[in-house]
Amino acid sequence: MDFSSQFTVIPLPFPNLSNNSDYQNESPASCYLVKLSNSINILCDCPLDLKQAYSINIEMDSSALVPSQHNMITDWSYGPQTIDLNAYVTKPRDSTYSLFPWIILPKWDLVDFGTLDYILVSNHHLITALPYITEYTNFKGQVLATSPIKHFARWLLFDLIANIPKHPIDAEKLDELGIDYINNFNHIHTPFTTNDIEECLSKVTWVAFNQRIPMSSHDLEDYFEAFSSGFQIGASNWLINTTNAKVI
Repeated sequence: MDFSSQFTVIPLPFPNLSNNSDYQNESPASCYLVKLSNSINILCDCPLDLKQAYSINIEMDSSALVPSQHNMITDWSYGPQTIDLNAYVTKPRDSTYSLFPWIILPKWDLVDFGTLDYILVSNHHLITALPYITEYTNFKGQVLATSPIKHFARWLLFDLIANIPKHPIDAEKLDELGIDYINNFNHIHTPFTTNDIEECLSKVTWVAFNQRIPMSSHDLEDYFEAFSSGFQIGASNWLINTTNAKVI
């Protein structure tokens, strides 16, 4: 049997914002879109790229940069705001700069969240972008994760938004770092809010190991099942089982 006709797996890497290998992501494919022949669409994990974000933030931390008096991100309670970097890169060196915290999302250009049926989460490190999906897209599907992931993820996400730095945008500094801000600003966002986190986690269906989750009430042969990966408490390897194929 040609299993390639039963499912399609599409890796969704992070954008490399810089040609400098120091800022490039070490795991370019931590997120996958799986399309099954029964028209079920699944997103496997949804992480943020914290390595690039923190590496670039550290480099941007300079006392020579002048914070803006009209900071666009003074209040995060209104949720994430995508910043169009094109509005700032042409400013001269002595201009006023706006503060900008770096949060980098995977390349989700191929994902239609409105037709996405499931999100499977493997561990709490790979759930960090979920608030963007549940709170700021038209995703109406189901999110599956083990119960320990919920508790670890909650504290990880709160720590993330509490500690991520905010630094001014500086065109010359971005050029110096070799950051391709023109082609990648759609993947750069401001952090989500504490309310986003609570709302997001309330929408997750918590499952146990070896519990079969049917994809449809009409066909019990198509199901998901989580097995302990041994990586950390609650971490799992997912089995996607259909009538004609199995994907792990």
